[in-house]
Amino acid sequence: MKDFKEKLIETKTLANGVKISLFDFCRPVAGDRWYIKILCRLELPVPVAEMAGSGLDAAGQAAFRDHYKDLLVHEFARERHFVDEKAKEEAVDFLISQINDNSLGYIANPLFAEKLFLQKVEEFAKELDRRRQMEEAADEKEADEPADFSACFQD
Repeated sequence: MKDFKEKLIETKTLANGVKISLFDFCRPVAGDRWYIKILCRLELPVPVAEMAGSGLDAAGQAAFRDHYKDLLVHEFARERHFVDEKAKEEAVDFLISQINDNSLGYIANPLFAEKLFLQKVEEFAKELDRRRQMEEAADEKEADEPADFSACFQD
């Protein structure tokens, strides 16, 4: 299968600070048939003022900011499979209008940015907790092992 590049369709920034970009990932699949994919990428700057109330400790906040590079990204896509080449543009236009009509109102809501931030913090906190538990378990295992292996060779 050939590699294909996405094509930027449009970008806009909403009043709540969310930047929306639509990308065309369409590609031919067989003969005159196409795989139609429109990707919607949402970008939100990490709200510095809200980090203090995020529930993360100072190290967790620093790790969060380092991980996300001060930009939260969320993506979703709309797809159609095996679309006739003659209906390709109509299918693309339909998916774009579907995103604009169904999702834009929800994304533009002032609470959306806050909820997205809280969702990403929650996901990150769970992952951070899991990593810390694994590190603690590894440290405990190392503490149980002898400093050297001379005990293994004693008579």
